[in-house]
Amino acid sequence: MSVRHLRERNLLKAISGYKKALMTFKKEKSPIEYSRTHSLMGIAYGILAGVRDSEKNIQLAIKALEEALTIFTREAFPVDYALTQSNLGNAYRNLAGVRDPEKNIQLAIKALEEALTILTERAFPLNYARIQNTLQALMQVKRELQKNRPVTQNSNVTKSKSSKPNAN
Repeated sequence: MSVRHLRERNLLKAISGYKKALMTFKKEKSPIEYSRTHSLMGIAYGILAGVRDSEKNIQLAIKALEEALTIFTREAFPVDYALTQSNLGNAYRNLAGVRDPEKNIQLAIKALEEALTILTERAFPLNYARIQNTLQALMQVKRELQKNRPVTQNSNVTKSKSSKPNAN
């Protein structure tokens, strides 16, 4: 059995376990466990996306992470909120490699910048450095995409007096 196959199998087992846990951890009765389980499931889906069904699993990761953020708010659980924002940023970064790169890079940047409002250099130096590296790479990709964007017909047209039709 290949390493890839084992990894896929283990990730699927983990996701199945998280789904079973969510049958017990209800949002109203166990909000912290509910959100942690969604966060972990989001991470597992994100890793699974590297093994198979990339777009589908990234979207499932995003959905799970966004659900975790319904409890892990900035005010109530700032560190969990920031770590989940960081994971969400990474999921959008990965989705940018599959479709809608400009839109998803922007969403990734937004989530990562939000994470940095809590994961500061002084309080969380390793997280801060990792996120900063990811942000710099995303900014570079964003600049490249903007540089290579095709110019539309109307965006670069400058009319001068000599280009007006003759009224004769």
